[in-house]
Amino acid sequence: MTAVSATDATREKNGQTTPVRERESNVRGGARAALLLAIAGAGLLLAAVLFLDAPEQASPSEGSHSSERAPAPASASEVPPAPVPPPRAETEESGDAPTLPHAGEGRLRIFLVDPPEGPRTVDCSVDIGPTSLLLAPGTAVARTSVVPRGSDRCVFEDLPDAAYLVRASGPGLSAVSTPVAIGPGGRDLAVRLVLRRAVFVDGVVLDEEGTPLEGVVVRLEEERPGKARLEGKSDAAGRYRIEEVTSGIYRLFVGPQEAAYLPPLRIALEDAPLRHDVRLPILGSAEIAVADGEGRPLPAQVDGFGPPGGTFHLQTPPEGIVLARNLPAGDYRISVRADGYLQRYVEAKVAAREKASVRVVLEAAR
Repeated sequence: MTAVSATDATREKNGQTTPVRERESNVRGGARAALLLAIAGAGLLLAAVLFLDAPEQASPSEGSHSSERAPAPASASEVPPAPVPPPRAETEESGDAPTLPHAGEGRLRIFLVDPPEGPRTVDCSVDIGPTSLLLAPGTAVARTSVVPRGSDRCVFEDLPDAAYLVRASGPGLSAVSTPVAIGPGGRDLAVRLVLRRAVFVDGVVLDEEGTPLEGVVVRLEEERPGKARLEGKSDAAGRYRIEEVTSGIYRLFVGPQEAAYLPPLRIALEDAPLRHDVRLPILGSAEIAVADGEGRPLPAQVDGFGPPGGTFHLQTPPEGIVLARNLPAGDYRISVRADGYLQRYVEAKVAAREKASVRVVLEAAR
């Protein structure tokens, strides 16, 4: 379409021709108008295409029609799926077994840790049994399991509710005993025992004059809970040796358990042997002979009580004579009893370097 000015229309009506310059100007103006119309039409066409290709958006009241829908809430009658438990092999390997809720189904899982010096090369024995170190109702059972070299664990199952003492030992190795309680508070317990290289404590027992003393008991008691009790006895040369001692804090006793010769000595043991020599006062002894009313020897139980270190418990052989050695000097009260006879008490005096002779006659019971 070409725009024609009023001047051009008048000239055409009067039969006059339009100048060339004016005609060229009119042509250029018409071309520009046509170009603008074409651009506007293309813009309208592009807008229409974009509008048709755009995804349809729903209003909030109509809800979402997209392909990704939120899961519908489960109804009250539907049960959510249970979690899949791990494979049994994985559970056993990790040691995360479920707690056993019923009495009589207790479980102790024992894990052994090698000593710092390196992996153990021997089998170890793990023992569980009753203990009075913990107050727990029930009666414990005693069991033993062997943990071979290359393994580090064992399991005790079907245990009744009670208090247990867990021990581990092997040739040249031992661990501190650990008390545990199985009960409503826990029936699936794990116990970790650290093995240690065992050392020894040795020495000699002499009197004040340097004379070796035979038959003197030297005892070690650990101070920790579940304490170990180890002992040795001096030989004819006065030598004693206590084996299989692990590192820890101990008290060393010399003499009978009921009444030691000396106050206990507190010692700290590391991973090295310890030598401890003992000096005692000059001691005496007592020879006790037991017979019936007719002079026939009797086997009998003889118990003596005297100064510290002077307690003894002996059994006479068929010959009826027994020797109580390493007795501190002082006064003693001796009890003698035998089956079928009346018990009798006698008094005796023991002197240093001397052997007292005591003869006891028992009357037959009626």
